[in-house]
Amino acid sequence: VGPSPASDAVFIEWRSDPAVLRLRDAAGRIVLQRHLPRGTTTIPVGAFARGSYGVEAASPDGHLLHRSTVILE
Repeated sequence: VGPSPASDAVFIEWRSDPAVLRLRDAAGRIVLQRHLPRGTTTIPVGAFARGSYGVEAASPDGHLLHRSTVILE
C-alpha cells in the first residue's frame, strides 16, 4: 500500500486470491469498500478528507487478511 502520505491515489499490490478492500476513517467508519483483485489496484483518494485511514483486505467471508495505515494529505 503506498505511497503514504498520498494526495491523489493509493496503489495496492495484491498477490493473494481476490478479496474485499475497505478504507476506514479515523473513527473506524468504512468510507470505501470494493473488490480487490489480484494485481495492482489504484484507489483514487483525492476526494477524501486529510488524515489517517486504515486499509483492510478481507476474504469474501469476512476474515481479515491484511491491515495497514495510509496518510492522506
